[in-house]
Amino acid sequence: MSSNEVSASDTPETPRSRRQHQEILRCCLWLVAVLGLLCASCVFSYGLGVYVGALGSSYQQAIWYEERITRFLKEHESRFGQLEVSHSSEGYALLYGNVATQSDLDHLRAEMTRLFGEEMAAKVVEDVEVDNEKEKGAGFASGVSSVDGKGERHAEKIP
Repeated sequence: MSSNEVSASDTPETPRSRRQHQEILRCCLWLVAVLGLLCASCVFSYGLGVYVGALGSSYQQAIWYEERITRFLKEHESRFGQLEVSHSSEGYALLYGNVATQSDLDHLRAEMTRLFGEEMAAKVVEDVEVDNEKEKGAGFASGVSSVDGKGERHAEKIP
C-alpha cells in the first residue's frame, strides 16, 4: 500500500454517511413496527372471527332447541300452552312459566330428557314451576305430598 492510499478503516465517517445509516436504521425500525402491527391485527381479526363464529353457532344451536321444544308444546298445547320459550346465551333454549300439576311437570321433564338428555333437560325446565293454586284444587289440599320410587305422587296428611 502506498502512502497516498488510505484504507477504508482509516477513513473518518462523514456526516453524510452517518445520516444515511440513521435513515436506514429508522426505516428498518418503521418496517418492523408496521409488520408487527400487521401481524397483531391479523391475530386480532382471527380471534374476533372465531368469537363471532361461535356466537353464530350458539345462536343456531339455540334455534334448534327452540324449534324442538316449540313443536312439543304445540302438540301438547292443552297442558303446556302457557309455557314460554326463550334463548339462553349459552346456546340452548329455556322454558319458563307454570304448569297445572306436578304430573305435568314430571311429564315435561321426561319428554325434555328424551329429547335432549338428562343434563340439558334439567337446564331447559329449571324455571318451570307448578301452579300451587291449581295443585291444591287437584286433591292435594294438605299442601304436602311425596313421590314414591316409581315417580308417582301421593298426598300425605299432616298430623
